[in-house]
Amino acid sequence: MDMITDFKFSDEDVAAASLESTNAYLKDATQGLALIARLTSAARYETDSDHQTSAQRLHQLIHQSFVSLAVRDDYPAEAQSFRDLIELEESLKNLMIFPTLANKKIVGVGGAFSAGKSRFLNTLAGIDLLPESSDPTTAIPSYIIAGAKQCITAVNAFGYQVEMDVDALEAITHKFRETFQSSLGVNFGFAHIVKLLMVEHPSMCWQNIAFLDTPGYDKNDGKQDKIADESISRKQLSEADYVLWLVSAERGTIPHSDIQFLRTLSTAQPIYVVITKADFKARDITSIVDAVRTSLDDNGIAYAGIMAWSAPLHSPASLAAGDDIRDWLQQLDDSPKTTTRRRACSRVLDAHISHNAAALANNKKLLAAMNELLLIADSLSTNRQAAIQQQIAHLQHEQRNLKGIVPEFEQLKSNMLDAVSSIVGSLAQDEDQAIGHEMRYTVKREWLKRDVSEGETFDIRVLSLKGDVKRMTVMLGDDILTTAFSFAAIRGGLRVDPMVFTSGSVLLGEVRKIDEKDVLLAITNPYGAAS
Repeated sequence: MDMITDFKFSDEDVAAASLESTNAYLKDATQGLALIARLTSAARYETDSDHQTSAQRLHQLIHQSFVSLAVRDDYPAEAQSFRDLIELEESLKNLMIFPTLANKKIVGVGGAFSAGKSRFLNTLAGIDLLPESSDPTTAIPSYIIAGAKQCITAVNAFGYQVEMDVDALEAITHKFRETFQSSLGVNFGFAHIVKLLMVEHPSMCWQNIAFLDTPGYDKNDGKQDKIADESISRKQLSEADYVLWLVSAERGTIPHSDIQFLRTLSTAQPIYVVITKADFKARDITSIVDAVRTSLDDNGIAYAGIMAWSAPLHSPASLAAGDDIRDWLQQLDDSPKTTTRRRACSRVLDAHISHNAAALANNKKLLAAMNELLLIADSLSTNRQAAIQQQIAHLQHEQRNLKGIVPEFEQLKSNMLDAVSSIVGSLAQDEDQAIGHEMRYTVKREWLKRDVSEGETFDIRVLSLKGDVKRMTVMLGDDILTTAFSFAAIRGGLRVDPMVFTSGSVLLGEVRKIDEKDVLLAITNPYGAAS
């Protein structure tokens, strides 16, 4: 009996088969080690001296001035504020290294391991540079932008820029660790050495877009690596302006694991779904597109479009079914990106200012009440009178402290904005405050702890955010009502990513209409912290 063996190789497998035999850095250990030496060099990149001075000033303001001031107040989300400011500082460092990213909209490209991200980006952008392999990639963020000439640059942990050729890019992103693991005696990778990769190419037709190639969130080369890549992929995609999500047509629909992962992303914009490898399922591709659409609708995931993409080896890539992503990308490209870094800085410090201003007002009320009590305390025992006087002294001390903290935070905000502006001002367009968006919210009158009147305004303070259930708990006014806003309502009404808020952030509420049963509130974001 004849034995028939049916081998089915993907395009990535075919491309990977020849990589080890032709790549100079994989064939020659000397060249491989020389590449390591170049990428670990501690030489610094050259940057504008004024920008560097401002960056140093911002570092001092965050790590010294903010920390010393924050320990004097009781803001509940102090640790989150510090993390947000550090992330702002890191983003400005990247902006200084690659100012070309400043005005580009970042489109994060994500998906499961082996969803065909690199091949899709190669064919879409027409660059044929990103390595296409079925091996899991390292978790190095890789940007693809338009450039006057082909150029590949790595930025290492020291901020040093290293120009590379295509072989070096292929080596560090796929096969290097496997090839040299035995000779080096360690599980060696570049994810902790290379901070980011920048690929510039003249064939990239969208001048105002930067694609960000992220690692597959579910790669299967060890539990710890899987967790790390999932975390890195989530962080990179959440920080992108838009998300482009790839699903292999071989899966038949979007997997449940993809749905779960997408739910954890903090992105204000609808995602765009691309079904890759459509040529493998040409007969079923329309039903696959419909299945993906139904799954997204059923799970409440907003999407800007769904496209099936066919890119067989040695053949032109083409739209197989659904929407055309190139139309969507052109819309993004026609409206250049503006930066929100000044706003991000203001948002953090405004939350502290608002919190302490509210504490100051509350302390003033308590102090007035205690002084009134002291005037009628003649009938109380000496010990009780002494206790009241002790409490008054404590409130007076708190009043002096809070009176100092509020202007100090205001001055710190001014100093930080000056430092941020000196960096951003000459590198990126600054986005105007996006104030004016309004969210309508209806509550039952019986839920309110006191009566309200039409036209009445009050602060709405954020108490907590729960990313797992996509809800934000808030308190209306002086404990008028504690309720929860859904992330979807916030995005739809205020046009912001809910995750820009922290515990202590303040919105503004106004009573618009009252009837027998309900109260209609109009909610706005006074700081315009749009994403």
